[in-house]
Amino acid sequence: MAHHARENSAKLEREVRAQRAEISERLTEIRDRLSPGQLLDAALRSTGTRQYASRIGSVMVRNPLPVMLIGVGVLWLALSNDRPPHLTDSRRTRRKGHPREGNTLMAVSRDNLMAWLRDAHAMETQAIEILEKQANRLEHYPELRAKVRAHLDETHRQAERVEQCLHQLGTDTSSFKTAAGKMIGTAQQLSGLFSSDEVLKSGIADYAFEHYEIASYKMLIAAAAEAGEHEVERSLQENLREEEAMAEWLGHHLPEVTRQYLHRQAAGQSAKV
Repeated sequence: MAHHARENSAKLEREVRAQRAEISERLTEIRDRLSPGQLLDAALRSTGTRQYASRIGSVMVRNPLPVMLIGVGVLWLALSNDRPPHLTDSRRTRRKGHPREGNTLMAVSRDNLMAWLRDAHAMETQAIEILEKQANRLEHYPELRAKVRAHLDETHRQAERVEQCLHQLGTDTSSFKTAAGKMIGTAQQLSGLFSSDEVLKSGIADYAFEHYEIASYKMLIAAAAEAGEHEVERSLQENLREEEAMAEWLGHHLPEVTRQYLHRQAAGQSAKV
């Protein structure tokens, strides 16, 4: 009798395990079908979606620089909500306790500096995403490819410096801002895929983005100086020098890249990238 009971118990356990395995398999299948990648693939198989994407691509090809700047603007608008809530507290403290103006200015500058550094880290994340995809695609422009790869290494170091600055201030990067920067960088690079002169459109966008970064670091350096964070200021100045050097290089070499593109196209060679 006991032996029979053990057999029934073992049989029930096997059936339960089998049912669990089947449920797990079904759940995995449903999850895969509803994943973003699967949903995107399904959407792209739609004729209407392909036509709509084609129209978007045409707009991007005709207006690469506005698209890039809109992307940057969307990023900063998305990130602008992450402003230090205690700025109001600083102003309230000033009214109540009447601290010295210099102390209040340094506190306000430091609060803004931390928020803007998080924006800068997202900006560098966006740049990394852009440069990585360019470095992987450039084939017929070896000098430009080498420079893009070198600046990609610089950009990784710049992002690390910004993160270190945040740690020195006792705070950290924003995961939301970092993810947003990566997403917009990817979208920006996808816009170039629709263009037959992708290398030139990317060059224009890179040149504009470098100057955007230069302006951002100048703002950050001024805020660090007002906050009395001189070590942070020195790190940001190093980033600024590298961005200025890259912008200068692009300004000097874009005409040559244009000539290379035209010569390759005239010779019937692949000139896109």
